[in-house]
Amino acid sequence: MKTNFTLDDSVRHYAHVAPGTLSYPILSVIEAVTVGLYHVLQRSFAKKSNIPWFALGGTRNPNTARQQWVTDCHQVVKEGHEKCKGPFRTETGDGEKIIFPNSYAEALRNLPALNFGDSLGETLMAGYRGFEPFQTVLTKDLIQDVIKIKLTRSLDLVTGDLGLEAGEALQEILGDTGDEWKLLTVKPMVYKYVTWLSNRVFLGMELARNDEWLDVAAMYAIRTIIAARILRGCNPLLRPIVNIFHPACRLLRQSNATGRKIITPLSKPG
Repeated sequence: MKTNFTLDDSVRHYAHVAPGTLSYPILSVIEAVTVGLYHVLQRSFAKKSNIPWFALGGTRNPNTARQQWVTDCHQVVKEGHEKCKGPFRTETGDGEKIIFPNSYAEALRNLPALNFGDSLGETLMAGYRGFEPFQTVLTKDLIQDVIKIKLTRSLDLVTGDLGLEAGEALQEILGDTGDEWKLLTVKPMVYKYVTWLSNRVFLGMELARNDEWLDVAAMYAIRTIIAARILRGCNPLLRPIVNIFHPACRLLRQSNATGRKIITPLSKPG
């Protein structure tokens, strides 16, 4: 099996695009108009809250606060807890959120109104084209059921095969160089290795050793991170438009379509 996974030039470029940066003049105009309308509506319909607002530098601008969260969320959380001495509100890539100190964990963990799947779906942009595979997290308890019940109970059945597959994957990716040193690019190798083994567990040997599928699956994961980062940095009202036109989002849809062509025939009964 030939291993040919590489980061294409387009992904290398868009991996460095700043969140919320729009590449087309028409989108910049749309952004200006939409952001203005968004602020007017937000002020008109915003609910009053007794929980304090915090953003770095004391800014009240939601767009600035959103960029702070995307680029430096650890500092936002650290300073927010220090200055507010309790829960505080801030603008994140998924809209306004309340950040609680760890001491609230026990009180919050079993609240029925809090839904892990819905929250994860927002983070993964599950409602946008190209991100359709992540809509599975919106199915009630599906992820928890797979991990806690199906996968955990099957560990004895897959551990042996996974060990053999790990050796096979390393042999294929690294090759047999004997005592000679070999120059490797670490990231593509790790992407390939992780994709290979995870597919062996969830999809079986046929797809785990399908080189075309492994390349598409690994590239889809990378492009998802890039596209989601770009969308999270945008005003929520602009995201559907950015998702249509931004090259990184178009690349994601391309990977999604290619993956479907490979896996659909294999997933049909018989």
